[in-house]
Amino acid sequence: MTIKKSWAEKMLTKKESKIKRIEFDFTDIPAGSIMFIATPKIIEDYIKQIPKGKTITIKTIRKDLAIANNADYTCPVNTGIF
Repeated sequence: MTIKKSWAEKMLTKKESKIKRIEFDFTDIPAGSIMFIATPKIIEDYIKQIPKGKTITIKTIRKDLAIANNADYTCPVNTGIF
């Protein structure tokens, strides 16, 4: 039986971000696009830099991270979960 990791343990995992060409349409990402797959730490760092009182949409987060990582899109699933 495996023990579930806490959120803090997941944040400390040494996962690497990935850039992946999507071979099929995936949510709002058309086939052939380059998708950035962020880590929990990357999402956390982005969110921490948002000034207090300012609202940022997930679409904006995804767009900003894609641009910063030379991709067309950022994975909506990982962004939403993290």
